[in-house]
Amino acid sequence: MQGISMSNTMQRRQFSVLACVFQSIFVALFAIFGEFHNHEEDKHNRVHANYPMFQDIHTMVIIGFGFLLSFLKKYGLSALSINLLLCSFVMQYALLLRGFLSPEFLETGLCTISIDELVQADLSCVTVLITMGVLLGRLTPVQFLVLAFLETSITVLLEHLLYNVLFINDAGRSLVVHCFGAYFGLAAAKVCHRQNTMVVDDDESSGHSSELFAMLGTLFIWSFFPSFNAGSIPHSTPEMRHRAFLNSYLAMVY
Repeated sequence: MQGISMSNTMQRRQFSVLACVFQSIFVALFAIFGEFHNHEEDKHNRVHANYPMFQDIHTMVIIGFGFLLSFLKKYGLSALSINLLLCSFVMQYALLLRGFLSPEFLETGLCTISIDELVQADLSCVTVLITMGVLLGRLTPVQFLVLAFLETSITVLLEHLLYNVLFINDAGRSLVVHCFGAYFGLAAAKVCHRQNTMVVDDDESSGHSSELFAMLGTLFIWSFFPSFNAGSIPHSTPEMRHRAFLNSYLAMVY
């Protein structure tokens, strides 16, 4: 018992140190390179148009995926808390990494922060949360942080390659969110898999309450999924966003 207690204490200390180091680096980078987008020069005033969509996607990511990942009765609370932790971490890191790869950074040396960038950062969170669903109950918070750092780095670089170099049209983010998150999670699960562990523990099963919370998360995701699909389309094509809203909603209710 004493050995287990010391191990838990060490894990908590490692997590606190790692989280503080990452957050300190993020704060320093935002202070040095961050710049708010000047909406006074925006003739279309996209703030009022894009903020409701950002709210929808943010609610879907934080609440929808949070409750959806609470399907295991033992890991319900940890799923909600780690979901919030990873979303906070990935949003900051994705904002910075996309800013460093943007044309504005090459011209001015600064990363632009806007509502559109927040929406794209939320979409990056979904990739990590899909992977998290595969590894729930298998990794510690420290390992989840390291996993999120690696996966977000690969995801943003892959997006830059597909969208800005190869000019691939991936409306709905089927490639870099759904497929990549699922396959990355399966690969990570294969690496973390222990031999001769075919017996499923009772703690890794679902219960009535956990299934109810998972269904609640599904309803949140279902309700806000049209905004998710529309948010992945560039703001310069409002007609395509409008069709994404309509087609996504009609496809779900048919």
